Formats: sequence, C-alpha cells, structure tokens
Amino acid sequence: MQRSAKILAIILTSSFLTAAAVGAEETSLKIAAAAGKSVCESTVRQLGETSQKIELCVSQGNFAHDVYVLKIDGKSILKGIDDETTKGIVATQQGEKISLICVPQIEAPTEVAPEKIEAMQKLMPALSADEAKKAAISIDSVETGRLCTAQRGDNSLISVQVVFN
Repeated sequence: MQRSAKILAIILTSSFLTAAAVGAEETSLKIAAAAGKSVCESTVRQLGETSQKIELCVSQGNFAHDVYVLKIDGKSILKGIDDETTKGIVATQQGEKISLICVPQIEAPTEVAPEKIEAMQKLMPALSADEAKKAAISIDSVETGRLCTAQRGDNSLISVQVVFN
C-alpha cells in the first residue's frame, strides 16, 4: 500500500499534469460565467477560531476583460481581471497572504486538415509544415474556462471551475 501512495504522490507532483487535473478532485464548485452578469459560488471554511464564508465572483465582460473577485465574509479581499489572475494576484489580510490564480482551460483541435496547413504556409512562407500545423492549432484553440484557486498561506480557501458559454 505504501508503494501505491508513493506512486500516486509522484504522479500528482509530475509536471505533466495540468492544474485542472490536479485540482479536479477537490473542485466540486462550478460557475457558468454569463456575459454582463456577476455570478458567484461560495463555501464555508474554518479560518482560525471562526467559520467564514469564502466566495468567488466572476463578471464576464462584453468585449472586455473578465473580472474576478474573492470575498471573505462579504468583504472584497482580491479583485483582478483575467490577465492578472492568470499570473496570480495577492493581498494580505490580518498579516496572512491571500492569493488567487485562475488557470486557463484550453480546448485545442486534435486534427488539422492539410489544406489548412498549406493555407498557413501561403500566409507565412517561412514556416515548415510542422510549424504551420502548430500555428493552425493555436489559432483554432479556444479558452473554455478557468480553474480558480484561492489560498491563505498554505491552506486552500476555495477551488472553482469557471465555465464559459
């Protein structure tokens, strides 16, 4: 049994796993982002001596940045746009570091038609066939959501899968 636990630990720490796969087990909260609306999901966590409501709200912009807000007991602690939360944003509350990171979830095509590769090479003649294929995949990739995780120090506050329509 110890060997299985070691193997599992190696797999979970492997750089081959995405943040979505690592966080999927503890992520049961989900937000379906809606353009022009603020949508929230919350949980209750024991922080110190008290239970506190942890809430993540997402406002999806109409041709603008999405805004992410982390609240603790109704008080906004962190607020940032999608570009900022991709890298991670940080604040301090009662002397403790609070962080929020929202990792983009990308859906990429698995197949690329030869005609598309040729069209890409016509646009950029310096590209090899393999480079043209990668460029076509990149262009056709779509961000379908984000996995947002907030922490206080080393403790997980909330993990929410944000899904874009």
